[in-house]
Amino acid sequence: MEDLNSKANNPSQGGGYGYGYGYGGYGGGNQNDLQIKKYIEAFRERIWIFVGIFAVVSLAVFVFLKLQQPLYKAQASLQILRQEESSTQFDKVSDDAIRSVEDINTQVKILESVRVIEGVGQRVRTEMKEAFLAPYREEDQEEDELSVEAILFENRKIIPARLSLLVAIEYVHPKPEIAARVANMFTEEVAVMYGQVRNDSVSRAVEDLREQAEIQRRKVENIEKQLIDFKEENNTISLDQRLDIDQQEMISLSSLQTQKEEIYEQYKAEWDLLQRTKEAGRDIHELPFISNVPRVSQLLATAASSRVEIAQLTKRYRHLHPVMIQATESLEASEKELADAIAGEVLILQNQLELAKNNLDKAAIRVEIKKDEIMNLQRLESLYASKQRDLEVNQNLYQYFYNRIQETESQNKGGSQKVRVIDNAEIPLEPFKPNNLLNLAIALFAGGGLSIGVVVVLILLDDRVKSIVDVESKMGLPMLGVLSFLRGKFGSAQQIVKSSDEDPQNSESLNSIVATLKLQPESKDSKVVLIASTISNEGKSYVSAAIASAFHRYGEKAILVNCDFRAKGDKLIKEPGMGVEPYITDTNKTLDDVIYTNQELGCDVFATGSFHWQPYQMYGMPRFKEMMDQLRERYDRIIIDTPPTHLFGDAFSLLQFCDGIIYVVGFGRVRLKLATKMAEKMKESGTPVFGTVVNGIKNSQAKLYYPSYYQPAEAYGDYYPGSSKKKASLFKK
Repeated sequence: MEDLNSKANNPSQGGGYGYGYGYGGYGGGNQNDLQIKKYIEAFRERIWIFVGIFAVVSLAVFVFLKLQQPLYKAQASLQILRQEESSTQFDKVSDDAIRSVEDINTQVKILESVRVIEGVGQRVRTEMKEAFLAPYREEDQEEDELSVEAILFENRKIIPARLSLLVAIEYVHPKPEIAARVANMFTEEVAVMYGQVRNDSVSRAVEDLREQAEIQRRKVENIEKQLIDFKEENNTISLDQRLDIDQQEMISLSSLQTQKEEIYEQYKAEWDLLQRTKEAGRDIHELPFISNVPRVSQLLATAASSRVEIAQLTKRYRHLHPVMIQATESLEASEKELADAIAGEVLILQNQLELAKNNLDKAAIRVEIKKDEIMNLQRLESLYASKQRDLEVNQNLYQYFYNRIQETESQNKGGSQKVRVIDNAEIPLEPFKPNNLLNLAIALFAGGGLSIGVVVVLILLDDRVKSIVDVESKMGLPMLGVLSFLRGKFGSAQQIVKSSDEDPQNSESLNSIVATLKLQPESKDSKVVLIASTISNEGKSYVSAAIASAFHRYGEKAILVNCDFRAKGDKLIKEPGMGVEPYITDTNKTLDDVIYTNQELGCDVFATGSFHWQPYQMYGMPRFKEMMDQLRERYDRIIIDTPPTHLFGDAFSLLQFCDGIIYVVGFGRVRLKLATKMAEKMKESGTPVFGTVVNGIKNSQAKLYYPSYYQPAEAYGDYYPGSSKKKASLFKK
């Protein structure tokens, strides 16, 4: 105890003040691992739910499967031939050779067809209907209510062997001999079906070929008649000579058109250049085909000479001198005549362009006319050749259909085979269901899955306050520490001492809580501290007594004031007549008469004195206020225990006398929504909330949910459970 007290009074040793554990977070641990461990701990809390559901469901499923009717499985195998075997060498009417995986899958689907099931159904009705339906017929069930085809479909299975053309036909029936017979019926019916399919295919092919041959015969006769009429109408004998003459004329006309086009392009280029020069704002007399015209060239020279003359006269005469006026008028006359000459040349160029365009259009029209004549002759020639080719093709097709009819009829006369039976089904000796090992695995899987699902749902629906996230992030209150003082209902101060003796973590946690309160700016000078909780049985009275005793051990004069008048009986009362209620109602009593020192806790205790239905009436009395003022004068710390805030409003009535609040949360006892609501009310009162103490937690739970506030027992040296030395305690020396 001396070692613990020395740690509690010396924060630098890391044992007592809570800051050695970390504050308000998860510390440096791996948060993913912590989250997994939390779920594991939550699962451990519900392990008996898991065990119960697992046992019941697994047993029920196993018994149910065990009582199922025994079933026998028979299997026959056959080979799908890659190409149908035939005695003829002619080509088949349809290509059904197997070349790819898709072809194999197609053949497997054919084996699964309803046609095969219907054929086997007819065989079953003829040979063994009663024995086949007996296991499926229930009491008082009519025979017509059972469908042979439906039973066959449900119990038949086609199993293709991987990477081969072998296919197994499997059938299941409660009677082994019937299972084997039906499996063999399926192989026989498959062979019959393929034969019927082949015969039907050949018959349809022959009819189709006959129809096609008749159509081709009529086409040949019609084309022959068309060729005769075509020769008479178009005189096709001289068609080639006429085509040669027109082609020579076409060459001459094309050459003439080319010449006209060159002339037009020349004038078009000059005209376009003229238009671009105008748009650019330049003089068009700069263009070669304008400036090279004799008349324009002469006028340009005259105008230039006039400008030179005017420039020379300007040096000798003024602008209004007769000589200057005459020279200027001469220049203007030359420029006007030049403009008229240029306009005339532009008009001549425009007329030449239009004439060239007309000549080019006429030449093009003549070329097109001659081209149409040539094309018409070529079409006639092509049409005649096409009709000749059609006649040859249709004659060949007619001969092909005739030969094909003969080959197909020969195929129908010869035998062929698409499948070959490899193994007939044997009568099974042992049932394949029920399989005890498989049933056990299914039962265990079903039981485990359902029980895990139920436990997971319960964990997800659990909204009780447990983690530091619930306290700090959702309730919005800082953490002070964690305690494990909740061991059933509150009995006496001795239970607090016993809890500390058995769990040294409580001693160190109390040291941390008290040290934190003494160091925090808003709580270090507070005298009256109210201890509140949301609901009953959260260990609020434990925490109140322990904190009061802890302050006393820190050298401060502390008193525990029990204001929980709603409780039936005060477990801390020393003797009758002592307590708050007797002091308020009896003005002759002094504080010394009603306060006593609890030897187990080591601090003064001010009990309730008696049960009271309306304690808030006392809180408004002047004597109660005087009592609180006297307590402030006599004590360094006053710890007030109050009823649960969700049930009663006593705590809110006492806040007027308090400097701060410590909120107690029972681990896994109070709903998060309710606790958050009450915490918000406390904060809205304006009285500072110093923090939250999570109570009633096991060390294993604290390690998972509050790693920043957990220290393993070995951290206390020789003072931990199981040690041969004296156990640590906050209350004993």
